[in-house]
Amino acid sequence: MRIVPKTDDAAPPALTGGDRAPTPGARPRDPVAVTSGLLKGRWTAPILWHLFWGGKSFYQLLRELDGISRPVLVHELEEKEALGLVGRRLHPNGPVRVEYVLTALGESLRPVLAVMYEWGLYTLDSCAGSPAVEKQRRCLDGEH
Repeated sequence: MRIVPKTDDAAPPALTGGDRAPTPGARPRDPVAVTSGLLKGRWTAPILWHLFWGGKSFYQLLRELDGISRPVLVHELEEKEALGLVGRRLHPNGPVRVEYVLTALGESLRPVLAVMYEWGLYTLDSCAGSPAVEKQRRCLDGEH
């Protein structure tokens, strides 16, 4: 098995631009903006969460991510690859088989998503009756 390297060694898009201090090599000025830039989007956290439990094929992710379409998943995985959060592992034996895996950067977000998970559990339990929480609970129960 091998992980396919990214073709572009430039800094991930979320870490460039307005997030950077003007001096070369300086750290981003707003670490929260950098983190939220990496986690932006409806599907980023769910994709990373599913990959924390091991590499998955495209079709495994498609089955496990309820409500995502094939084109959206393709786009999301390409974007996560470009950001350096996800890599592709090619299995050399037999037919070509690609598995999506977390990179070290993606794996480093595990504690962040664990806190998000805990907060989500707390919110669903403690804020019952809140219109926003009830709407989310209905979506989770499949009552769109």
